[in-house]
Amino acid sequence: MPMIIYFSNFKNILEFAPTSILLFVILVSFLMISKIPTYALKKIKISKNIFIIFVISAVIFFGLLLKNTFETLVILGSIYLLSIPISFLHFLNLKKKNG
Repeated sequence: MPMIIYFSNFKNILEFAPTSILLFVILVSFLMISKIPTYALKKIKISKNIFIIFVISAVIFFGLLLKNTFETLVILGSIYLLSIPISFLHFLNLKKKNG
């Protein structure tokens, strides 16, 4: 993520010290081997009504990916990183309910 930010136009806004990049790499390394649950797209079922919205969103996403590759990846990566605590709390609540 720090390298993608460096290649994007966000590098003027977000500057990282070398120690913060090291801490980020250590955090991502920990997350790769942890059992922290995250959302998976393979279990999502899309109804026919929402399919058209999904296809239009996918076309817009890939268009942005072609035009502003690194900026799109920074935004997508940030959304994913922000979803980790949300998914952890969601799965924790599900585990409490199912007891």
